[in-house]
Amino acid sequence: MKYQGTTYCLAKHPQFFEERKALRADYEGTVGRNAYLTGRKTESIKYFIKAFLTQSSLKRLFRVPLYLFKNLLK
Repeated sequence: MKYQGTTYCLAKHPQFFEERKALRADYEGTVGRNAYLTGRKTESIKYFIKAFLTQSSLKRLFRVPLYLFKNLLK
């Protein structure tokens, strides 16, 4: 439900998120994480990349590989 809610929110309010790049990147990262947890691995990578491209930062750059590595160990 978190996956559906965040994707719906991003789609419904594009102007709101266009004005708030950091928040948009956070939402895209959340969609990526929830997509991964629900088995949508290809889509999760797409959203992680979108989050990084929306607002680049070292935190977002390293979050994806660390998150994927952490979940592979489980």
